[in-house]
Amino acid sequence: MSHFIVTFDYDLKNEVMRTLKSVPGVAINGIPMRDGTVKIKTVTRTLDDEANAVHAVEDIHGVIDVRLLDR
Repeated sequence: MSHFIVTFDYDLKNEVMRTLKSVPGVAINGIPMRDGTVKIKTVTRTLDDEANAVHAVEDIHGVIDVRLLDR
């Protein structure tokens, strides 16, 4: 399980959040901030599944950046 911060276009917040909720292996780990960021975590069993989940998040329309959070 890894934690990420997703930066997105705030004008597309509702669409991005709805799509994030539907990505398998991804759980939203906070509320969307006014600066266009939200924390997520991966809940997958394998590293390949985690990579696929992160790539799916990167491909969402309105997502600008996905960064790994150090914990």
